[in-house]
Amino acid sequence: MDRIYTRRMRGIDKLCRFNELSRGSQIEALYNERNATMKAGYYYADESINSLFEFAEIVGSKVTDFNINFYDETKESYCKFRTVWKYKNIDWYEIIENLSKTDGLFTGYFADVHLFRCLRECVYEDKELNPNTILKECFGAWLSACREEANVYLSEDYLQNKFLSGDFLFLEDGTYFSRGDNPLSYLV
Repeated sequence: MDRIYTRRMRGIDKLCRFNELSRGSQIEALYNERNATMKAGYYYADESINSLFEFAEIVGSKVTDFNINFYDETKESYCKFRTVWKYKNIDWYEIIENLSKTDGLFTGYFADVHLFRCLRECVYEDKELNPNTILKECFGAWLSACREEANVYLSEDYLQNKFLSGDFLFLEDGTYFSRGDNPLSYLV
């Protein structure tokens, strides 16, 4: 491949696909992608948080404040819900039955399933009928599921498959350059 020049005229001797990089350069590419992914944030954060808000309404409450870190378990994540004082008339079995008709999906995102599963466990197995306790338990299960999924997108297996199945091009040192067979098409 001939020398390619970018706008700053930095010479690039060789562009490589991921599998053509040295192991050290592959590690650098993986490290850079992990950092970029974490900086950009959990890809499905909006959908997951939307599920949590919708679930709180189904249970008769409302999210009043939250701070969630999907990647770092050492940082405190919390979600505060409006306290539900009158809940003796809540028919948990009817709520569960209605949600079962849609396979536990109420927003269409995977987090719904984890919230629904936790709700069923609280009501049927733990015999818990206090919505405030149920919300707390379900938030913990929801956060664990979201963190588990977020960590998949940081795993070496996922990132390697992403790089190998796409048209990613890297500099020899593992720095991401572009996607596609014509890396300079944006100059045309």
